[in-house]
Amino acid sequence: PTPSTPAEREPSSSVMGQVFAALFRESPSLRYVVDTDAVPPTADPVLAELFENMEAAMKQIEGYEAKPEPIRQAINIPNDPEIALNAVKALLPNVNMIETWMDLAEKIASAVDDLTKKFQNKTLEQDVPSAAALFKIFAFVWKFDQAKMMQPGIQNDFAGYRRVVSKVPADTPGLSMDESATGIVSMWIADMMPVTLKVVSALNQALPHEAATTIAEVANCCCGMISGSRTSNTEPYFHAMICAIIIYDRLLLHGGNSVFTSRDVAIRKCLLTIRRSGGSATMQYRNSIQYSTTTFNDAPASIQALCES
Repeated sequence: PTPSTPAEREPSSSVMGQVFAALFRESPSLRYVVDTDAVPPTADPVLAELFENMEAAMKQIEGYEAKPEPIRQAINIPNDPEIALNAVKALLPNVNMIETWMDLAEKIASAVDDLTKKFQNKTLEQDVPSAAALFKIFAFVWKFDQAKMMQPGIQNDFAGYRRVVSKVPADTPGLSMDESATGIVSMWIADMMPVTLKVVSALNQALPHEAATTIAEVANCCCGMISGSRTSNTEPYFHAMICAIIIYDRLLLHGGNSVFTSRDVAIRKCLLTIRRSGGSATMQYRNSIQYSTTTFNDAPASIQALCES
């Protein structure tokens, strides 16, 4: 007989879902629902401040204006202290901005570490506010690092500053970094994905195996939200999904951790979802996975074809 109420039908539906998942080896996290747009603003003051700083940093990097001319003048006339001083003063606002980005990256890495630890004994669906925060951070990390790649002037400005700053008095107003600190920031901003690698470093120093499960769930859940048409605002889910794939691939796990052969990440479905629903950003998404992961060249040919064709 047919159950008389929806409540009576739920167990049957749940059982059937488990059967299909087993048949097709589908990760349950592909069916999780984490609607970030429906989650109220966080009540956590630390996260709230972090999100504000993330928003400000994104505006800064998208509107970044490089200063090549003062550097060029200082290099062409290397023995003029006034030109060197003018170059430093012109570059300082950008240099200070870059320094705040590194500070933000460290706070982001700490937040990701804290958030992933919340899911050691529960799934993303069991703590949607924390999951939504993790999605938001991952989406920012990917988008920020992509913007940085498109702004070569950022690295050029900082390299030019390092070259010129040694020629001005140490007590010049506004000089907030000593040589050691400048070197650290310079190495950080020179990386292709500076914020991503801050996050990876923090997770590898903590509990990479425990974090890996959550990172995989983020990738799968974002994929399911898009492919299952559970959201109309797909862009941040794509960004968070790709960030999670890249981070997972760089975690230091025993026995290797290629995201392309992992049983945790539904990588084939993720790549198919990009092909089918990525729109005008499809090529950018595929290139990001291909060139930002460390194990793509060892991936199965069928997986590589999904990125390359």
